[in-house]
Amino acid sequence: METPRNSLPLPMPIIEIIRRSEAAFASQWFNDLSPLLAKLLEWTLMFGIGYWGFGYGWILFFATVHFIKFRHAKEGLSDTICAKLSTLTSEKEVIGSSLEHFPSWVSFPDFDRVEWINDILAQLWKSIDGYATYFIVQYIEPEIRKILDSMALETVSGFKVQKIALGDVPARVGGIKVYNRNVTRDEIILDAEVIYNGDARVLFTLQGIKAEIRQINFRGTARITLKPIVNTFPFIGGFEIYFLNKPVLDYNLGGIGTFAEVPGANAIVKSVVEDQIRSRFVWPNRFRMFLPMDVITSRPNKSFLLSKPAGVLQVNLKEAKDLLKKDKGLTGSGLSDPYAVMSIGERKISFRNKYVPKTVNPEWNYIHEFIMEDSFGQKLMIDVFDFDNSTTDDFLGSIAIEIGNIVESQVYDEWMRLSQVKHGQLHLNAKWLKTEPITEDNANSFQSYVVSILIDSCKDLSKEGKNSLPSPRCKLTPSRGDPKMTQAKTKTKDPIFEESFLFFCHNASTDSILIKVVDSRGSDSLGQVRLPIDHLKNSPRGEYFDMNWDLDGGLNSSASIIISAKLFGVEVL
Repeated sequence: METPRNSLPLPMPIIEIIRRSEAAFASQWFNDLSPLLAKLLEWTLMFGIGYWGFGYGWILFFATVHFIKFRHAKEGLSDTICAKLSTLTSEKEVIGSSLEHFPSWVSFPDFDRVEWINDILAQLWKSIDGYATYFIVQYIEPEIRKILDSMALETVSGFKVQKIALGDVPARVGGIKVYNRNVTRDEIILDAEVIYNGDARVLFTLQGIKAEIRQINFRGTARITLKPIVNTFPFIGGFEIYFLNKPVLDYNLGGIGTFAEVPGANAIVKSVVEDQIRSRFVWPNRFRMFLPMDVITSRPNKSFLLSKPAGVLQVNLKEAKDLLKKDKGLTGSGLSDPYAVMSIGERKISFRNKYVPKTVNPEWNYIHEFIMEDSFGQKLMIDVFDFDNSTTDDFLGSIAIEIGNIVESQVYDEWMRLSQVKHGQLHLNAKWLKTEPITEDNANSFQSYVVSILIDSCKDLSKEGKNSLPSPRCKLTPSRGDPKMTQAKTKTKDPIFEESFLFFCHNASTDSILIKVVDSRGSDSLGQVRLPIDHLKNSPRGEYFDMNWDLDGGLNSSASIIISAKLFGVEVL
């Protein structure tokens, strides 16, 4: 098989050299001679700088690089030591020189200190090793293998996780905040700050070369919803969890990352880990689990699985003024081509294809509706960029606003100064539109709606006797708006998804949602069905549960999908 032209194969002799070098460097004689060898290398380097005519500036350059690297390593070690001390003594004795190390109960009075949870974590930490290894092997390792295979790096494609050692320093809960307002009766919502600055190590091999991830620093705020509340022990039927924003993650890559520097190894590992966290655990993505209790499995419907909107955040980014001028080249206009990106958590809406050319005072009128399940604790982020065809888009500033502030005022109309730049302002108009369930009395009282859809499961997606089973996933495409996808299920003709989605509906009479079931390993269609919103609106109380729909155009004429749905009306201010 020929190697693609754009591949970067690593010759096998280099692999062999790396393996033999690792064995030599681990020997006792090398440890004894290493101080002398280091001095010899230092003297040789200084001689070479003078012999080849390099100026003193090169010495300053290398000294600066060494200082930056040393400082980064020292900060990582400081975080680890601080976390270790916090497990041995009280937090008040460990509060150090930087506010970034403080737990949330120090910085935010509405977060409660929960040392009893940290005591439990410390005792359970060794027992969590098993699940940590399972998660890494199940989710991270396959993704890294796919990326290496797609890059056609045949000589470094043998990625395998060997061992997860969580070390002696447990993760900590910096604080917990429980919400008692704007929550339904069958759920409990709380925020927990998760902190880890410990001595965990992830040992892995890449084509037989040993490497490790170490000095892991992690910090993020997780929202945990305990639901449904039941009347039998343990009184809670399950939970769902997600991070409000992308957690802060940093670590050092040892072995190949510092010695052989296999091309892109550090970047590949870090990007895969961050992508997995974002795609599975950062809002609107989430992890959920429900207990196999009779009181849960015997429920006549699965309404507790349906996402329930608290309201719609309607954002209108009207205009900007006094932005930075980025097109200053020989052919530049001396202005900018600005556009904006709105985001809440991992839901990002880019208006790059609607940039305004050659101006620093653009009039945009960008409009988007964010459907929110919770109106508290999250931020609306707006980043402004200068559009460029040939180079990376230049950053022109950003703003962040607490969604809770918009909810309190219901209408927010302000000029806001851009941060991280010298000058520039945005004119933001935002409205909070409440939602309420549809009933027989109010079904026709709304101009727009929110549709909550639960993709429960599919049956008979392929015929009996088919050589290979499909790996199905569902793609939901509304009449207007962006499509959404379920997670893929591996090699099954009867997948169980139990994933819920929210869609904004402008016109219930004409809008619909097209659901396609596809094989994630290829482009084969396993069937599709179109759900008219008008049918849901005319159903009793605007809802139906466990409704069986036939799938058309698939591999099996008897294929079907089970769906639950509920309609919510959007109030107009």
